[in-house]
Amino acid sequence: MKKTYLLFFLPLFFCSLQAYAIVRTVTVQNFQFSPATMAVSVGDTVKFMWVNGVHTTTSLAIPAGATDWDRPMSQASQTFLYRVTVAGTYNYECTPHSPSMAGSFTASAVSAVGEIAAAPVFALKGSVVTDEIIIDLDIIHGAQVNVQLFNLVGRLVRTYSNSRREPGTYQENYLVADLPKGLYLLAVKVGNQQTTRRVIIE
Repeated sequence: MKKTYLLFFLPLFFCSLQAYAIVRTVTVQNFQFSPATMAVSVGDTVKFMWVNGVHTTTSLAIPAGATDWDRPMSQASQTFLYRVTVAGTYNYECTPHSPSMAGSFTASAVSAVGEIAAAPVFALKGSVVTDEIIIDLDIIHGAQVNVQLFNLVGRLVRTYSNSRREPGTYQENYLVADLPKGLYLLAVKVGNQQTTRRVIIE
């Protein structure tokens, strides 16, 4: 029975990894955004990552229907995740250092397969871990958040979270040092949408 379940579960898991949208990183340092321009797809996440200085990432001209943003980027606020939901060009700036510190990204529409992947946004900080799993989780609308860890036969190993979260960006740390080494599946469900990622505990 376990072998049958495993053979059924793994193909779905690996297919889901290919379908889900990706995270594209923009570093904030030396009075510039890098890369200053890039192409993304609807469903992707743009991750602004602070390196030095005191800045903001602030939307300027963005497509109709897209959510605007204005977030500080500093040592106290080092990451900001923005989920792209509308096709078009997004222009943004650092308010204190505009117009010289500015950037943009252009989002293209996705196919029906890609749209299936419009799942909760979370960025896994390393798929090989020893003591803890660290993720950045972006909640756009308030919803119930469920975070669970499964082994490869689909058995629930641990539930890390099952509570309502308000909109915002969260960094989550989940201890795994006491678990046996091996391959696990981390499932994050926000509302009725779920994303699964592979995690190796060494």
